[in-house]
Amino acid sequence: ALGGRPEAGLAARADVRAPAPPAAPRPFRLLHGDLVEANVVWGPDGPALVDWEFWRLGDPAEDLAYACELNRLPPPAERALLAGYGEPGMAGRVDGWRAVVALDAGGWYRGQGMEREAARLLARGRELSPGRRPPTDRGR
Repeated sequence: ALGGRPEAGLAARADVRAPAPPAAPRPFRLLHGDLVEANVVWGPDGPALVDWEFWRLGDPAEDLAYACELNRLPPPAERALLAGYGEPGMAGRVDGWRAVVALDAGGWYRGQGMEREAARLLARGRELSPGRRPPTDRGR
């Protein structure tokens, strides 16, 4: 989505330090690919995910990073989400995906003409890219 734009080189420089998923029977899983609040529908049996156009197999930490970054989860909600996933080391893996998901989503929003959200996410992607680290007060 950033191809041909001034930000095109950002994704290549994104500081992805996500450790490999653990050696487990299912290291990769089905990802939603667009885990935003609007794609969670609450029914009588609990939440369900809708709008699966970006689904694929991958590291679940990517989906969780997407949820944290795009929904701007406050630290207590983020801690609860990561703890609820119940997999050791997830917070570090999520941190490794943050720059990539911010840049990916920023490019998508820019392509849709949604400049305000694109600018926010691209700035966040720059902040998290090489030489920059996420704030250490994330509460984990």
